[in-house]
Amino acid sequence: MEDLNNAYVIDGSMVFTYIFIALFLLNISFVFTIIFMERRSAGSIWAWILVLSLFPILGFILYLLFGRQIQRKSIFKVSEKDQKGLTQLVNQQLKA
Repeated sequence: MEDLNNAYVIDGSMVFTYIFIALFLLNISFVFTIIFMERRSAGSIWAWILVLSLFPILGFILYLLFGRQIQRKSIFKVSEKDQKGLTQLVNQQLKA
């Protein structure tokens, strides 16, 4: 009877192990999703996979800071229609 009661006791280290495995699998899925969604050279892909695998949290932060292929021109690009509207708005405020 005592063996039956001990069978349902979960050790704290087992819980930590399961959480670690779940986070590791989640990290690997993020690695492949993020890296392969962008067009990159094979060397660049392998380098980011290595960084993200070896340093899960820090690597993800580094990727967000340095690895994204967003060009500054496209971030701050304003369409001609928006530019005309902004110019009119500024002119109205200057006249007031």
